[in-house]
Amino acid sequence: MIGIDRIDRNDRIDSIDSIRPVDSIDANARDPRKGKSGEKKREKRKPGARRTKAAETRTRGTARKSEEEAKKKRKKRRASDGNGTETAGKRERGIMPNEEKALGKIRGKLAFMSTVTREMFQKAYKALVSHDSELGKEVIMRDTAADDLETELTELCLSFLALYAPKAQDLRYVVAVTRIATDMERIADHSTAMGRRVLTSHLSPMVASHASFREMVDVSESMLERATDSLFALKFENFDEFLRDLVRVKTLRTELERSLAENLGKDPESGLQTVHFLEVARRVSRISGHARNIMAMVPYVTKGELIRHKAENREVYDADTFN
Repeated sequence: MIGIDRIDRNDRIDSIDSIRPVDSIDANARDPRKGKSGEKKREKRKPGARRTKAAETRTRGTARKSEEEAKKKRKKRRASDGNGTETAGKRERGIMPNEEKALGKIRGKLAFMSTVTREMFQKAYKALVSHDSELGKEVIMRDTAADDLETELTELCLSFLALYAPKAQDLRYVVAVTRIATDMERIADHSTAMGRRVLTSHLSPMVASHASFREMVDVSESMLERATDSLFALKFENFDEFLRDLVRVKTLRTELERSLAENLGKDPESGLQTVHFLEVARRVSRISGHARNIMAMVPYVTKGELIRHKAENREVYDADTFN
């Protein structure tokens, strides 16, 4: 068949040779969408053109599959961490590994500082009872370590706040640590002052003859231990019972002061030792006050509650009580 229909009417036919059969026409001329190789060119979708329904279905299916895989990975991580552990909860709240590591470093430093201060208090009392000057010097030497720990903790907390911008409980915990570190450093200072009294005065006879002072130390040491344990476990115990112990320390201190005043009337020459012993008793009372401050931070961390400002606690929190 001759491809006469391919010839435009306006074209001039000079000879019969100018008319070619259809089969001899180049395939590319027959279909302009094909390239030199004869393969059909892929048309590009114009920007802004609507996607086909099949393409949208494939996209939704891919997104759904990715979401299901992410859920499976989260479940595996929770299972590997144990039954609802703290790590799993942190990952669910979006805490990154570096943030979790920095928070763990703060906890470790705080635990170490707590151990240092409690040991200083215990050794200071032992040095007073046995008049052990070497033990008193050891307490004095550790005061610098306690000061350095407070500085390091403060810097870690400020750095954590600046880098990670924590929220909710993590934010309250870091803020509380800055306050607790100060209380622990003050406990170390009071213990150091008790250690210095071992070097300047021989108070062991007075310490041995006053059972109220021994009870003051026992109650204060118990308060400090319970406060730090509650802080690390984030479990708040009965605060009313804790405050009763605080009032008990105040009562024992009053009894001790009355007894020392009576002894001073009988033995005026013991005036200097009496003054030094009263100072030590005041230090022990202050330590119980700092233990109270640490315990008061636990409900703030867990629930955001500031119990020290409640009306029923104001009398106990009066600063004059522990001067």
